[in-house]
Amino acid sequence: MNVVDDLLAQLVTLGVNDVAHMTGDLRKHLRGTFERLQVWDCPEELCVAGLFHAVYGTYGSADALVGLDKRPDIAEIIGKRAEEMVYIYAACDRPHFYPRVVRDDQPQYLDRFTSDAVVLTDDNLSSFCELTLANELDVFASNGYAYLNQYGRYYVPLFSSARFRRRLNDSANAECGHFLSDVDAR
Repeated sequence: MNVVDDLLAQLVTLGVNDVAHMTGDLRKHLRGTFERLQVWDCPEELCVAGLFHAVYGTYGSADALVGLDKRPDIAEIIGKRAEEMVYIYAACDRPHFYPRVVRDDQPQYLDRFTSDAVVLTDDNLSSFCELTLANELDVFASNGYAYLNQYGRYYVPLFSSARFRRRLNDSANAECGHFLSDVDAR
């Protein structure tokens, strides 16, 4: 077994197969997010964060595999940096943060669990943007135009934003551009 299979086995232990997901298979979606980040040559800890990004639930899905009290346990499994990125992703108050990413050079992030407002480091903001793009592109790939018709009004402006796109590495930015071209061609 390789490291990814070991981590997927950990997710199964945490109950990933028992959680419904809009793609129909949360485990497959998590792996798809991981693989997309890997193809983009993102740092290993970001790829691993992509694999675990839904462990605490997200703004769009309250179904958590574990409570926040298990953060030390998750950090033990995936590493401290990867866990930090998972928490940032899970805790994001998206309606608050996304418009600020589009509008502000240093957008204010709002933690939906604690209500703390902070400005993320450049590294954390870039990781958040790449993880967000990888997650949503995997969902779009699984659900096609139905998801785009329902949620595109939130993501197309975000992904089109120069402030968002400058946070992406070259490979992620290229895939973002292809996605937006496909949307425009529709």
